[in-house]
Amino acid sequence: MESLNQVYFQAYSGQGCVSQRQSSYRIFLRAHLRAGVSAELHSLRIEVTDQLPSLEELEFERHLEPLRRRFQLRMEQAYQNQVRHVEVELQYYPFDAAQSKPNTSISAMRA
Repeated sequence: MESLNQVYFQAYSGQGCVSQRQSSYRIFLRAHLRAGVSAELHSLRIEVTDQLPSLEELEFERHLEPLRRRFQLRMEQAYQNQVRHVEVELQYYPFDAAQSKPNTSISAMRA
């Protein structure tokens, strides 16, 4: 997650980008099953992401790994098939204070 943070903030360095609650990010999960089938992309609901810290403090092992494990278990139960891996996609919407609106989203994936 730290490397994702570096990519995001390098792209927006010097542009007055702030995080915390003025910026938002969304997390998507996709399961790839052993049978060669991919489950559809699932966006985590706002109630889940509200429990997570700001992007700068977000850690894969501590915050996203438990969500990934729960999602994998649910997909294996739903499809009665073993999950090969789960993609975690994080979309970050930096906030432009000068314009009072979010900038275009930036996406990154980690399998």
